[in-house]
Amino acid sequence: NSHYRLRDIGDARLEILEARDQDDEGVTKDSSRRRRLLPAGVAAGLAVGIAIGFSLSSGIRRKPTARAASSATFSLALPDEAPAPLGIQAGVQRVAISPDGHRLVYVASDPTGKPRLYTRTLEELGFEPIPGAEDGWQPFFSPDGEWLAFFTPTGELKKVSFGGGPPVTILEGIANSQWAFGTWGDDDHIIFSAWTSGLQRISSDGGQIEHLSTPENEWHAKPDVLPGSETVLYQQISPDGMRIVARSTVNGSEK
Repeated sequence: NSHYRLRDIGDARLEILEARDQDDEGVTKDSSRRRRLLPAGVAAGLAVGIAIGFSLSSGIRRKPTARAASSATFSLALPDEAPAPLGIQAGVQRVAISPDGHRLVYVASDPTGKPRLYTRTLEELGFEPIPGAEDGWQPFFSPDGEWLAFFTPTGELKKVSFGGGPPVTILEGIANSQWAFGTWGDDDHIIFSAWTSGLQRISSDGGQIEHLSTPENEWHAKPDVLPGSETVLYQQISPDGMRIVARSTVNGSEK
């Protein structure tokens, strides 16, 4: 189009210079705007950083510290009419403590030498006899601490509730019950041993006995079932000495 055609090289030079000036002005304005915006952006970033840092430091300062475990030492006076037998006798368990450490049971001895179980909690002022456990010894607790199991000199395994009620006979006819030890698992079964009988298991409600081990010229004593009731620890006593054995109640393997 002749209206837009340049007349000579001079007109072309003017067009180029004007275009360059416009570009320089645009760049200058854009750069100036960026310089004006940069401090604001940096300030905003610093403000956010300071806020985050303050929040984190406040959170760290406010984080509660773990409390140190506390302990208490106190004495327990035994009733005059129910003293604990003095001395150490192998194979005798005179004291049992509930799993939560809240209750204690001990074997007392009356003037005739007959055993009787007494108990008290940490809140109570003194020991009281456990009804129905006049002839009990070798006591041990249920996992929830609500029941106490024990053996008798006449070969019985019994249990009694701390909530009240008469004792319940779990098993009768245990030979050498004066050497019997028991442990109550969280599967509601009791594992016990008596002299050379080996480890045996029975429901806390009674029923059939299951033999877990058969000792050969040795004594499997003081069983202690672990949480989950799949492993029981016990003392293996033989003429060669004593060792602690972990036995699986599932497949009978030992280590």
